[in-house]
Amino acid sequence: MVAGSAILLVLIAAFGITTAHEADRIYSEVSSTNGVIQLLNLELSGLRSDMYLSGIYVRDQLLDSRSEQAEDQRDSLRDVHDAMEQRLSKLASLVPEEQAGTIAELRNEITGYWESVAPVMEDPVAATTSGYTALRRQMLLRRDSALAIAEQIGRLNEETFLERHERVDSAQRTFLVYIRTMMGFSLAIGAFVFIGSGYMVNVLNRRAEAHRKQTEQAEHELRRLSSKLLHAQEQERRSISRELHDEVGQTLTALGIELGNLEQLRDGPQDQFRQRLEEAKKLTQDTMRTVRQLAMGLRPAMLDDSGLAPAVRYQAREFSRRSGIPVTVDIEGTLEHLPEAHRTCVYRVVQEALTNCARHAKAANIRIVLHGGDKRVSLAVQDDGIGLRQASPSGMGLIGIEERARELGGTVHIDSRLNRGTLLQVDLPIVAGT
Repeated sequence: MVAGSAILLVLIAAFGITTAHEADRIYSEVSSTNGVIQLLNLELSGLRSDMYLSGIYVRDQLLDSRSEQAEDQRDSLRDVHDAMEQRLSKLASLVPEEQAGTIAELRNEITGYWESVAPVMEDPVAATTSGYTALRRQMLLRRDSALAIAEQIGRLNEETFLERHERVDSAQRTFLVYIRTMMGFSLAIGAFVFIGSGYMVNVLNRRAEAHRKQTEQAEHELRRLSSKLLHAQEQERRSISRELHDEVGQTLTALGIELGNLEQLRDGPQDQFRQRLEEAKKLTQDTMRTVRQLAMGLRPAMLDDSGLAPAVRYQAREFSRRSGIPVTVDIEGTLEHLPEAHRTCVYRVVQEALTNCARHAKAANIRIVLHGGDKRVSLAVQDDGIGLRQASPSGMGLIGIEERARELGGTVHIDSRLNRGTLLQVDLPIVAGT
């Protein structure tokens, strides 16, 4: 859209500049042509007037050659001669090059005319006595010839004007075509920008609406997950409380009773005393075992003491013992260099994956593959259960797995098919210094 708008602006600017330039050129050409034609007509009219005026002066000289005004008339005649020479020079500069020969012919005729008039200018008395009629005939012939040439120049000038006017009309027609073409281009690009802008606004509105719905859905999901998290925390606390009350509390109560019995049998038969002592030891061991199981559920000490691989194997064995589902563990590469956060993440993912298999998968076999490298660690948990019914699982456990992986910059991929099992893959990058 920016490119289309920029092209439209450039076209409008170019259209305005070229239109102004072309209009100025046509106007200048028309003005120049009209000016030249007017000057040429003016000079031709002046030349004809000077010809007639010179004839009048010559006639006056011939008719009244001895009067006191004869000298003034000769001066006027010379002025007319100079004026006609100036007009011929202007005509030579105004006419096109192809009419230069005609101007030269006109100059020759006018020169001949003035040569025939020269005797009158020099000595009008002698010219009158020598042959007035012949002189007058020759002057008329020269004048008529010069006027005919001037008329020819006028006609050629009109033809030239018409030719230039035709060129100007052709330029105007071309200019109108250019204006229509540029307007068509401008309107086409303007329509493209308008339609494209409308389309983009519509697309952005749809995206904004979809984003708003996603945001609302995410907020709703967040509230739902927050409620689930609080419920899970409450369930976990209730379970721990029940374990402490039912297992540890009862065992400690029984241990207190046995200790009371030992106190009563302190001076009694030794066999009964040793039997009660063994019962008290057994209760103590059961209490320690229960406390150890609770501790393993909250935070396995083996993960810190022995490492990730033994903790995963122990978890798999305990899961198999409790659920009866065989679990195969394959560990490749090295895991000793894993940061604390990565070890905890992998352990909790295995724990959650096994829990989901026990609750939902109805699997007969489970396989865990853990691979450790220098730059990343990958985990795969595969079962042969019934698979997931939803394309995008939204269970609390799977969402927790995704959140754990995302915190470490990792990815989670779930491939599940109905009645053909589920494959959970987690890939975690290892950043230096973590």
